[in-house]
Amino acid sequence: MTAMKPLGTPREQLTSVISDVRRRWRHKMALRGGALVVGGVALILLGAALGIDALRFSPGAILGFRLP
Repeated sequence: MTAMKPLGTPREQLTSVISDVRRRWRHKMALRGGALVVGGVALILLGAALGIDALRFSPGAILGFRLP
């Protein structure tokens, strides 16, 4: 946890607290977005692998499930 600066006016202290809260919120949103992207990519790859396997690796299946 970051220590608050003991010096400064109450307005400066409030501004510092608000900026810390906003920074933590932005980091949380970035991590959540990254997790969604990684999870989505994993699901797409798993679905493509299962689809190609179910279609017995036919040339059409490979072309159909290939990423552009």
